Amino acid sequence: MGCLWVVLVILGFLVIVLGIRAWQRRKAKASAASTSPAAGNGEKAPDTMSPFVRDAIGCYLILLAMLLCYSIFRLLAVEFPPDSTTTAQQSVSSAAATVNTGQAPGQSSTTSGTGSTGQTTPPPAPTPVPIITKVVPNTVNYNSPIPSLTVSGSNFSSQSKVRINGNALGTTELTRDGDLRAKLDRQLDRGTVYIDVVNGEAFSNSLPLQVISYGKLFWCGYNFDIGPDARLLLLVLLAGALGSFIHALQSLVDFSGNTTLKSSWTWWYVARPFLGMALALVFYAALRGGLVAGTPSAVKDINPYGIFTIGALAGMFSDKATQKLADIFDVLFKADDKRKDKLKKVSIKTDALPDGFETKPYTLQLSATDGSPDYTWTVEKLPKDLIFDSKTGIISGVLAAASANTYSIKITVKDSTGDADTKTLNLVVKP
Repeated sequence: MGCLWVVLVILGFLVIVLGIRAWQRRKAKASAASTSPAAGNGEKAPDTMSPFVRDAIGCYLILLAMLLCYSIFRLLAVEFPPDSTTTAQQSVSSAAATVNTGQAPGQSSTTSGTGSTGQTTPPPAPTPVPIITKVVPNTVNYNSPIPSLTVSGSNFSSQSKVRINGNALGTTELTRDGDLRAKLDRQLDRGTVYIDVVNGEAFSNSLPLQVISYGKLFWCGYNFDIGPDARLLLLVLLAGALGSFIHALQSLVDFSGNTTLKSSWTWWYVARPFLGMALALVFYAALRGGLVAGTPSAVKDINPYGIFTIGALAGMFSDKATQKLADIFDVLFKADDKRKDKLKKVSIKTDALPDGFETKPYTLQLSATDGSPDYTWTVEKLPKDLIFDSKTGIISGVLAAASANTYSIKITVKDSTGDADTKTLNLVVKP
């Protein structure tokens, strides 16, 4: 079963929330149609969350927080073996396979004869040169080494031997598929080791084998192998959910205390932790990629408590984290569109100017649409009593007495690419 019961509890709770939410909607409709005083006045009845749903959401958040805290504790308790300071040296060439001479040391071509006739003994045929193309697996765990390696290639025989860093393994067998399977009879050093095959004096090219140090994650009665990258990733996800939980629980308590908790916010409280997880993951990716800090970070240089804090803050203050990501996006992908005859040119959205009255304050915000912000405004033939801000497009001021008239005002807006739109509108000043 593992931790399947945790998932089942959460899913069961969600089903209960959905059922109660549907019942609450039906009850609210019935109440609005019959007993609500606001129904007779044509007003909508208040959509107040029922105490049962409120308490159920509170229990859901607390249960989720317990699971998150337990998982975070287990992740922070994972220990990794220290990195090896030296990498095992390769004692054979990592270049192309090498052909031997086909002769034993000290052996040379000789002439032997019987009687008066002599015969030259031909030299033995050269040993086939093995070539390896793949090693399976190519990554192993230092703490739990695999029992055997499978080497694929060509020119293998029953006498072929698999070596690690130039040292032959104890047992090598030729499989029916023509591959070599070798049993690991020793503990491998952390880092990179090299695999090659020898046929007598001919040896093959070499391929690397990565030996990685994993930690042991104990969670819900089971042990899992986990690497430093995976631990940081899980920490960020859980921290984002925990930060969102803090925000959601504080909101639930505050609105419940003020008796202003609405049932329409039910799904917000249910989905808020998962939204925090997704946002923390995106923020973490931007941080690791160097988009936030400016320099990509290696795993060994990252403090897990620091990355946990960043994930929790991203989940807790999701609005500010989203704005920060939007700023990064604007810096990376913002471009001036200098194309001519664009499909959507800038245009003045304001269609009419409201009437003004003598001795009364007058304020108007001009607006534009499409194009490429920022906009620059110009206004011609504006009454002298009014002032205009070319950056914001705001007309303001107090109209003087005896200035009743109709003014034809020419308004022009330009976007950042130089595209412009002009419109003439009438401003009527009444006494």
